[in-house]
Amino acid sequence: MTLYQLAIVYGEPAIVAVLFSCNPVFALLFAYLILHESISRADIISLVLSVVGLLVIIDPFKLIDPIGISLAIFAAATFGFYSIMSQASSLKVHLDGVVMTSFTFIAGSIELLIIILITKIPFVANGMRSVSWLKNFTDIPILKNVNLPNLWILLFVGVAVTGGGFAFYFLALQDSGVSIASLVFFFKPVLSPIFAYFLIGENINIPTMIGIAIIILGSIVTIYGYHAEAKSSES
Repeated sequence: MTLYQLAIVYGEPAIVAVLFSCNPVFALLFAYLILHESISRADIISLVLSVVGLLVIIDPFKLIDPIGISLAIFAAATFGFYSIMSQASSLKVHLDGVVMTSFTFIAGSIELLIIILITKIPFVANGMRSVSWLKNFTDIPILKNVNLPNLWILLFVGVAVTGGGFAFYFLALQDSGVSIASLVFFFKPVLSPIFAYFLIGENINIPTMIGIAIIILGSIVTIYGYHAEAKSSES
């Protein structure tokens, strides 16, 4: 998620959100390698269509923002690995998605706090200031802008969006498997450009619309495949 936030800083938020949505591609790969989950033909077709849609949106032949896009892809890969390892750990220690989410958030917060404290060490801070792209990460404040007017925003982002979103995602992952739970990320490319257009004024161009349509088609293939498998198992 740190890579994701950095990608938003260096790239266009709508494009970054779309690229991050390809994390199910990595999740299914890790699920096959680590959890030995089977990959159906519908899953493969859906993933191929989703990747094609993502390529149409970012248009690699006109790539002018390699840093933001690279960070977004790395964020997608690491999140896909995180999803599968959380599921594997949940099965091993018999903890549900909400508990696993709580533990990973606590561990992540401690990790980031340690990194923040390290940036406050004088010789570390001086060394970081000498590198142009590390200057912004020098002597990171902890409580700056944490005040009463901003409290509701922090609570909404932390509790409702992040906490609730991750908890529901891992519950779905636990109940339905990777292919169905990951559908949520294929709907993000549809919503992100729309929100970006209305909230921050980003334009929705023709390639983005075409890419979104292809990704939606990939999601429909996954849903159809899931229902077909459910009917065959019932019969």
